[in-house]
Amino acid sequence: MNMKKLIVGVMACCIVGGAMPAVVNMAGNTAITASAEDEAEYTEGTYEQLTYKKYGDYIEISGCDKEATEVVIPAEIKGLPVTSIGVSVFYGCSGLTSVTIPDSVTRIEDYAFSYCTGLTSVKISDSVTSIGVSAFNGCSGLTSVTIPESVTSIGGSAFSGCSSLTSVTIPDSVTSIGVSAFNGCSGLTSVTIPESVTGIGGSAFSGTL
Repeated sequence: MNMKKLIVGVMACCIVGGAMPAVVNMAGNTAITASAEDEAEYTEGTYEQLTYKKYGDYIEISGCDKEATEVVIPAEIKGLPVTSIGVSVFYGCSGLTSVTIPDSVTRIEDYAFSYCTGLTSVKISDSVTSIGVSAFNGCSGLTSVTIPESVTSIGGSAFSGCSSLTSVTIPDSVTSIGVSAFNGCSGLTSVTIPESVTGIGGSAFSGTL
């Protein structure tokens, strides 16, 4: 499949308004978005620096020690697969420098890593299908990110304010890029977008110069 390489310098002039709702910048506040799983029954537990919710047949990571610097998320806890990094789990963990996400994880929920300013790189596991709203918003130290072929959508403001990012390659699997997804990524000089992308939200690449 032919790829369309778009230089960010002209990107702002080519963005079309998307159908996704605008995302409120929640800097300094606790995110209030709730994941669908919160309505189901679960029990809570702890694993090293993490807290989690145990549902019927899977685990969702629900919290982390705010002083954590390096975190390895396990593929399973108590024999159940860890499939989700929940809403705001690492929100504001400025001392976090690295995180390992196992292949069991399929979802990175809204605000999961927002304002982890010390995070420099992250490899998203090959089984993740969606990157939530503001998932990495405000990660100003993030210099590189690998988006796997499994991802189909990049949420609104997912990487907004990641000013140290220099380039991004979006795989053929992605069909939509949310509102303000890379807004304020001032270090970004180029981005490769596949023909599979049918929707690019408004201001997706604003402020990239």
